[in-house]
Amino acid sequence: MKHVDISASVPFPGSLGTRGRLLEPVSRVLTQTALEVPITSPKGPAVSIDLGIQPRLSDLACAFQDMPDLVVLEGGGPFGIEGRWSFLAADPVQTISAAPQTSARGVFLHQLRDALQATRSNSISDIPFQGGAIGYISYEGGDSLHRPVGHDSESAPAGYLWAGLYGWVVARSALTGLTTLIVNTSVHPDPDSVIETVRHRIRSGIREAGQARLDALASNASRARYIQWVKEVKDYISAGDCYQVNLARRISARLQGSALDLFRRLTHLHPEPFSAYLRGGSVEVVSVSPELFLRKTGRLVRSRPIKGTRPRLRRPEDDAATAEDLRRSSKDRAENVMIVDVVRNDLGRVCLPGTMEVPSLWSVEAHPSVWQLVSEIRGRLDSGRDSMDLLAACLPPASVTGAPKIRATEIIQEIEPHPRGVYCGTVFAAGFDGSLVSNVAISLDREVHLHVGGGIVAGSEPDAEFDETVYKARGILEALGLRE
Repeated sequence: MKHVDISASVPFPGSLGTRGRLLEPVSRVLTQTALEVPITSPKGPAVSIDLGIQPRLSDLACAFQDMPDLVVLEGGGPFGIEGRWSFLAADPVQTISAAPQTSARGVFLHQLRDALQATRSNSISDIPFQGGAIGYISYEGGDSLHRPVGHDSESAPAGYLWAGLYGWVVARSALTGLTTLIVNTSVHPDPDSVIETVRHRIRSGIREAGQARLDALASNASRARYIQWVKEVKDYISAGDCYQVNLARRISARLQGSALDLFRRLTHLHPEPFSAYLRGGSVEVVSVSPELFLRKTGRLVRSRPIKGTRPRLRRPEDDAATAEDLRRSSKDRAENVMIVDVVRNDLGRVCLPGTMEVPSLWSVEAHPSVWQLVSEIRGRLDSGRDSMDLLAACLPPASVTGAPKIRATEIIQEIEPHPRGVYCGTVFAAGFDGSLVSNVAISLDREVHLHVGGGIVAGSEPDAEFDETVYKARGILEALGLRE
């Protein structure tokens, strides 16, 4: 297996120092249409094998857990098309990583682009990911694409930028359970050996999940400290520095058991459409994310930022009432539309003018423990731009930074005492066919750290903002039998 460890500075054309185009107001963009143009020009074939109806890939993963750099991207749940597909891959032919140092910014995506273009191929079915790069970009890694980000040796996160190039992938439809193995023959000239390995492991059966659990919970911010952070952000807003800043506190714990068993438990009890398990390099990541950061299909680009949250309640009538309260909240709508504008600005760097649209604004969607206010932005990627340009233009995600983005990230770095790591970065899958899907990572890394936060605006009530972090954490913690 080839490994590329980035330490030199290589320019990343078209990704750094690009100013966003001025965009039209949301009210006008709502009427515009984005077009999808499929990618052509295949360079290598692939074969697909029907594996029949199989259990959830988070469960099937135990048959592959001794393989290097195992990854599982788990969909499912009542989320329609967003959660339809799940993917499993392991033993990449190449890995690419970068340490937390500003000299590496841009190089990671440059190397990743080269690796994908060397094995470019067309899709052979409607399965949205058929092999390619799977990895993560930490919050600090994404932030470093736009400005120098300092890290000291003790606080720098172990995981920064990492990806594996996977020549085979198992794909499962949540609608039918039908499972397919896809092998890229440019990467694996002898696909029969891969097919037999995967079939043999599946036949070996699924073991029961171990009793993974967390204990010794501790937060880096008490209610009083978080309230003070909120007041500091509101002072910046009053001074005209920003309109919104996403603040997060960190809950730390000890993991008893394996991270894969923890992931299996969470995906059963707290399903989200963009959950992920990655064992890449020295880091294990467990992410249970509700948010689609970016999806590229052909030239069509979509982003679905979440801003605005209410807790789910036990009595149906109370639950419906709190959803309606979120739907009508002028504060949450304002908070959401600020982020919509930032996403439009980010996408405007790489999308064709006149193709931006907002087909859905302020939709209320149900998740296991919360109601979320979600909007969708679409655009058509400019010719000569690709998935790597798209990631570079949009990282770190708007919904977890603020408005304006760069000033918000500076305030976050000033106030939050610890780096975020993979949390508020992205877990992504970039296909050999040019496709891309990525989430906004809501993660527990191996040490274990769970971050929870929310957007602070001029109308924020400090106590209510802390309460929001409590019920955002509650779903994950209760799925593990814990309360904060």
